[in-house]
Amino acid sequence: MIVIIVGCLASGLVPAQTAVAPGELEETFELMRQLMAVERETMIDAELQLTAAERERFWPLYQTYRAEMGFVQDRYGVLLADFAENHARMDEATADSLIDEYFSIEQAMLQIRQAHVPRFREVLPAQKVARFVQMENKIDGVALLPLILDVPLIGDTQ
Repeated sequence: MIVIIVGCLASGLVPAQTAVAPGELEETFELMRQLMAVERETMIDAELQLTAAERERFWPLYQTYRAEMGFVQDRYGVLLADFAENHARMDEATADSLIDEYFSIEQAMLQIRQAHVPRFREVLPAQKVARFVQMENKIDGVALLPLILDVPLIGDTQ
């Protein structure tokens, strides 16, 4: 986890006050996604300390979960790119549409988590499931940090 945080900080994570170049946000999103795909499993495996029997049952469920989450997180990447592209000239209709999409994405991610937690509980003790949920939240937060910082606020013209 520390390696990822240091890497993010070393990449110049300072709140962006200039316009994000077209495609730059998408490139950052894809880079973080690739980095996190590898690191995520390594960190979860190390943190959960799964037994051989748990590992055998957990990882197939996890792969299904990540596939579903990845699809929704792709929507989030598109949303961030739309905000970045339209931030200086946002009209009311576009703002409404982006807000609605944001909450739709958040709701979809919550629904996926809620659907998968009972499945994880079938193969892991409750404390490991709770630790897994914490790990997922931390990893997602670190992965999104550079993107969130790069997206200018609506109405900023810099």
